[in-house]
Amino acid sequence: ELDPLDLVDGIELDALVAKRVGGLMNPKRAAAVERQTRRQFPGGIPPYGADALRFTFASLASHGRDIKFDLERCAGYRNFCNKIWNAARFALGACADFDASAAANPAGSADSSALSPSDRWIVGRLQRAEAAVDEFFSQYRFDLAAQAVYQFLWDEFCDWHLEIAKTQLRSADAAERAATQRILLRTLEAALRLAHPLIPFVTEELWQKVAPLAGMKKTESIMLAKWPVPDLEKIDAAAEAQMADLMEAVRAARELRGELEIPAGERPALTIAGAGGTGGTGGTGGAGASLEWARAHILALARAGELIFADSIPAELPRAATGKFVVGWRADMSARRERTERELKKIGAELERKRAKLALPAFRARAPEAVVEKLRGEIALLEKRESQLRER
Repeated sequence: ELDPLDLVDGIELDALVAKRVGGLMNPKRAAAVERQTRRQFPGGIPPYGADALRFTFASLASHGRDIKFDLERCAGYRNFCNKIWNAARFALGACADFDASAAANPAGSADSSALSPSDRWIVGRLQRAEAAVDEFFSQYRFDLAAQAVYQFLWDEFCDWHLEIAKTQLRSADAAERAATQRILLRTLEAALRLAHPLIPFVTEELWQKVAPLAGMKKTESIMLAKWPVPDLEKIDAAAEAQMADLMEAVRAARELRGELEIPAGERPALTIAGAGGTGGTGGTGGAGASLEWARAHILALARAGELIFADSIPAELPRAATGKFVVGWRADMSARRERTERELKKIGAELERKRAKLALPAFRARAPEAVVEKLRGEIALLEKRESQLRER
């Protein structure tokens, strides 16, 4: 058994051992408990914090009877709390000059001429998250409520909107910058209220700083603040479609960049074409029409030095296709090609050796069937890898 306070505050190994063996009803088990503890927690238990532990138990509160508790989940949700903290620190710094009294319209109001697709998208995603959490709390599905909060704050707000907002905050257009600040602060403030029942301490601390700057501090504590009420009319279908295109193209560019092992510091040119080629939804018109608004965002998110919308990807470029787009990087592949050829040569030699061994009648006659099957499996894996490398 583990003391929850040891998970919150952390405990060193020797203190943990002493605690676990000190109160045993059967002292003869002390040596075995100590061995097990030292093997299971060789470095003791690091501090995870109360919010991370609380969120872990909420995420495990499913309808099943068995709870498979894992400290790795505590570590993951501690990272989640840190992610929210860092996002709030960025927002507070980037919006320090925001004048809430001069902000004419609340987030998602009818006059959205200064709002980008990303701004309108995150407002809509917030409404969906609020509606989902409301529904899950009414069903006592704390696990699904935790999942909805996690997905909104980490996957949507931090990973996408916040990164796009960094580009928008550098805009020379004062109205666009003010609109970005307003949406960033007010979305974060509402998300903190939404997450408060699950992670009360971090959200209270951050809300005390975010809410006044956003012009949304109506009470002394987030515990007394109004519970977020979803307004599904604020969902912008056009903005969701635009963001879906952006995310599809950026994910494809990132995955291809990873496969090609392009160093993080390099910013080669990125070419994007419609998956259908010329005509229809493909080609320059398709890709450019869908993504031109996001040119600066794609350059930043994909770490590209130049963005080209084309009818098709030049034959010499490595490429990757998605449902709607084809992306290609104009990067120096000579070093990568040499590494691939070396790996192919190594795999070829290994395949030749294993095939020769399998071809020996004496080996097949004397070796157990399990050993022969294992060798066949190894050959199949090497052949698959060889095929992948040749395609590359």
